[in-house]
Amino acid sequence: MSEWVDFHAIQHWEVVDRHFAGDESVLIRHTVGETRRGDADGELLAGPMPPDIIAVVRVGDLVTVVNVDVGVSQSELRRLAVIAAGRMCAAANPPC
Repeated sequence: MSEWVDFHAIQHWEVVDRHFAGDESVLIRHTVGETRRGDADGELLAGPMPPDIIAVVRVGDLVTVVNVDVGVSQSELRRLAVIAAGRMCAAANPPC
């Protein structure tokens, strides 16, 4: 038997770096706070999740999103995004 539960959690998106790879690259940190029941009780259902960091890279007319497992540093994600931008150059319009 399943039970449906209304819940709420506050999410936050923050740009932590820009223009490090490609034409319009951004590094975004996504955080999700604690999850609580949506009723008057507000019972805690889950604690905050570890932050998720995402890189979005644009080179010419191409866009890619780089997302890795939790625990990878921002500098490592930035490095991977720079590599991705370099590989996108040949296929971009106009090429790099």
